[in-house]
Amino acid sequence: MSGKIAGPLLAVVLSLPMVWGQDVPRDVDVITLGSTTLYLGLARDAVLSELSKHYTVVKNGELESWTIKSKDTPPENLGQISFKGGKLVCADKLWTGSEDSDFAFANVLHGALNQFQKEGRNACLISTDYKREPSFEERSITFHCGPRELIIETDKFFLTGGGGQPESGESTLIEEVLSSQGTQLCSTF
Repeated sequence: MSGKIAGPLLAVVLSLPMVWGQDVPRDVDVITLGSTTLYLGLARDAVLSELSKHYTVVKNGELESWTIKSKDTPPENLGQISFKGGKLVCADKLWTGSEDSDFAFANVLHGALNQFQKEGRNACLISTDYKREPSFEERSITFHCGPRELIIETDKFFLTGGGGQPESGESTLIEEVLSSQGTQLCSTF
């Protein structure tokens, strides 16, 4: 009788996600930053040590926040992480890269939404936001899926260049956020 039970139990144990050779607790949301899988509550020293093996990790001033960059030249910004009380409370993954085309943006958006769908995140709330200041305009769409969010954002900057001439710039991004603090991004901790 024990031989009949061992097969199904072994299959369940082998299917659990792993983080650095350790089982991830059941019902825990994970985020993959580059090739590193993270979940909330991991110890700061362990996270920084693991990420430093593969990426450049830069502390953001006095905050308990770090920016993660590729070791390429020039480096690509991969995201941010933040800690509170020595534990991971936020991981922010940038899905968009340096390509600046509608086609590339649509492919990245498809990849991000496809990942959410594969994980069964089909019941999400959607919100939009608009901010306008004298020097910038920001529009965003956020898919709220429990502690994970997918944010699509456009920014337009209005600057005064040399000689007093107006200049402007535009950017778009898609980012995924896993946070214990709701909609706050890692950079706000």
